[in-house]
Amino acid sequence: MTKSTGKGMLIATAVLLAVALLSAACVSRYRLDLYLTLAESRQRISVESTQYVMDAVIGNPYVDDKVEVGRGNVAVVTIGARGMRVESHRWKALGFDEYFRCQVYLQVPPMPRPDSSVLIDRSLVHILGRYELPIEERVFLPLEGYYIVDSVTDHSIFFTIDGTFSNKTGSQIELHGHFKVNHNR
Repeated sequence: MTKSTGKGMLIATAVLLAVALLSAACVSRYRLDLYLTLAESRQRISVESTQYVMDAVIGNPYVDDKVEVGRGNVAVVTIGARGMRVESHRWKALGFDEYFRCQVYLQVPPMPRPDSSVLIDRSLVHILGRYELPIEERVFLPLEGYYIVDSVTDHSIFFTIDGTFSNKTGSQIELHGHFKVNHNR
């Protein structure tokens, strides 16, 4: 191997390494991992679907249609986790091994732009299924936390959420992570 061939191989290796590191950094920036914590059991959850309701606000959380006409927009994210097991006397009614689903409602300003908002009075979590439980035990209102509109594109809004929600019995759900909502503006 000549000196120039060895130098060329070294440069090619360095370029490939730089490209690999750069692509890994880009993937992690746009990775949309969302986690749910329920009774101290944390699990990565999947975003099943999203809706972006324009000219709407979050209304009464204890009725079927939680969105009503108003000045703003509402992002509705349906999430789910398979095989989540909760062992707790407090969560006995919600202990489960089946597919867990819920919807997250976020109140978004009329013209969303990168910014942060507190969750209180602007969000809720509604557990889907579990119809044997009263609605008050399936609706979780925010105790603390925030959401951030990370960026807005022509077709999507990227969010970060970090918050704790509680139902009327005191049971809590925590959401942490990133997701996107498609919209047509």
